[in-house]
Amino acid sequence: MSEAFTTLPKTGYTRNTPRSFVLNAGAVIKNLVWSGGQWRGERLGATSGGNSLTLTQEIEQIEVDGVFGGARGLDIITESEASLTCNVIELTAENIRTAIRGRSFASNGTNYPTGYTVIEPKGQIEDSDYLQNIAYVGSVAGSDRPIIVILHNAICTSGLELENTDGEKGTVEMVFEGRVDAENVENQALPVTILYPTLNITAAAAQIQVNALKGATPNGN
Repeated sequence: MSEAFTTLPKTGYTRNTPRSFVLNAGAVIKNLVWSGGQWRGERLGATSGGNSLTLTQEIEQIEVDGVFGGARGLDIITESEASLTCNVIELTAENIRTAIRGRSFASNGTNYPTGYTVIEPKGQIEDSDYLQNIAYVGSVAGSDRPIIVILHNAICTSGLELENTDGEKGTVEMVFEGRVDAENVENQALPVTILYPTLNITAAAAQIQVNALKGATPNGN
């Protein structure tokens, strides 16, 4: 075999690979803000079955006469979507209100007995139905700091569907979607911020990784 081919890696695995594993289901935080050197926010609640993050952009190729295949530089973004699906097992009054985008108030004993939070649907979406953001906070094996994915101007779009059976705990699927600011609706970028922690990789290990890839580059350096 030619010496040029022996430098090509046969696997994507390196000694640093395990440090990049995202572990466990993580937590979901509403209205997460970094202020005064610490994070502030409110937990959505306990989940069962994990959380699912989806970030997608629809891409379309501009049709140009004389171009008979996909061409670099002719792609445009036509639609962006950012969503976080949470399998919530902690069904609080606030989570119900959030799921149906309703209003809630404490019963005064007139129409309903005291000791209840009354939750009612609304006929329209109001600005208060949008969260400042919703964030997924997960663990990365190679860092003591979490990975944080923030969906801005999030709103719950899934509604409420609950099935309860004997011996089982009811779980509600809550789907949150990010929205661009009203003043920036022409922006086609995803309304998302991702904070990825710096991994605990030693300089020696990083140099080994660089050296292993040198032979795989087009010019060999």
